[in-house]
Amino acid sequence: MTGCFAGTVEKGKGDAEFEWSNYYIVGRKLELHSKILDESREVWVYTPPGYALAMRKFPTLYVLDGDAHFHHVASLVDFLGGSGRMPPMIVVGLSNVDRNRDFTPTRAEGLNSSGGADKFLAFMEDELFPFLESKYRVSHYRALMGHSFGGLVTVHALLESPDLFSAYIAVSPSLWWDDQITEQQAPARFARRRIDDKFLFFAVGAENQIMRTSNESFSKLLRAKAPTGLHWRYAYLGRDDHFTSAHRGVQLGLESLFEKWAVPPDTRSVRALEDHYRGWSEKLGYEIVIPEGLINQFAYALLRQGDVSHALAAFHRNAELYPHSPNVYDSLGEGLEEAGHLPEAIAAHERAVQLARRQEHRLLGVFEQRLDEVRQRASGP
Repeated sequence: MTGCFAGTVEKGKGDAEFEWSNYYIVGRKLELHSKILDESREVWVYTPPGYALAMRKFPTLYVLDGDAHFHHVASLVDFLGGSGRMPPMIVVGLSNVDRNRDFTPTRAEGLNSSGGADKFLAFMEDELFPFLESKYRVSHYRALMGHSFGGLVTVHALLESPDLFSAYIAVSPSLWWDDQITEQQAPARFARRRIDDKFLFFAVGAENQIMRTSNESFSKLLRAKAPTGLHWRYAYLGRDDHFTSAHRGVQLGLESLFEKWAVPPDTRSVRALEDHYRGWSEKLGYEIVIPEGLINQFAYALLRQGDVSHALAAFHRNAELYPHSPNVYDSLGEGLEEAGHLPEAIAAHERAVQLARRQEHRLLGVFEQRLDEVRQRASGP
């Protein structure tokens, strides 16, 4: 497998002393030979931080036109996941061979290879999905993102094979194609195929008239005839043209899809916090273990609000989930200090120091200082 870099690497001077640690690796490149398409395809794969140690499955975002969009979409998923706006996801980018062929649902005069969208979707279902399942821990929750012609085939996939993906993000989709054939076929597809709990986000920028009118027309159709099992949103990106819409559009799409991912502000107990993510676990198809840092932030927020009992329950739960983390015991010690339970606080800080010494933790000195401070406080003036 070949490394994929966020920037370019110049060959020449200093090649012999090349340091991998100097570069941020966005993903890995693999090659898959397709019998259905009779060709080889490059596949780029990003895995989120902690993937190697998690030993669980992750939802997956498939990005069409991977040559153009894999890097910025993978970086966006990394940022939004790290800031708590969405779950960590695997990102798969598909390189192009003949996008006119693969992304158009019907044959058009002048484009002899067009009309191969259904064959391309069969390649994804029968070859790409099993290939990735054999190499990565991907859950059954899949999302598809496409731009321009890629957006066209994204909407076509929803209408033709809705169960291929759970969510569809189409940015500047070329819904004008073949006299808006996708919109014309939509009512019959809705009647023929059951759409249950699917999500569609589509958007268009300040583009030419045919792009804007075809997308507006499709939004009107959905307002009138969308099935109840389809949750959809349409956005006009007035600050973007056809090309810049790709980045802003996919960010808005992901934020719309996961708008309820963040913890509700009125959540008061760690049990309610776990119930919130348990619901998402059922939706995404894997057990979500709440990150240590998120529980810590939650507990400290309760502590600042004066809700000491709920804060202590959260600190204790964090220690149960992450018993090898010195930081959770240091935080637990601070919570116990706030509650006035100094003997228990000393024991928690002692455990933090013990673990930090064993792990040669970079914050060992800080943990030792806090232990000395609480001991002095307990011994009196």
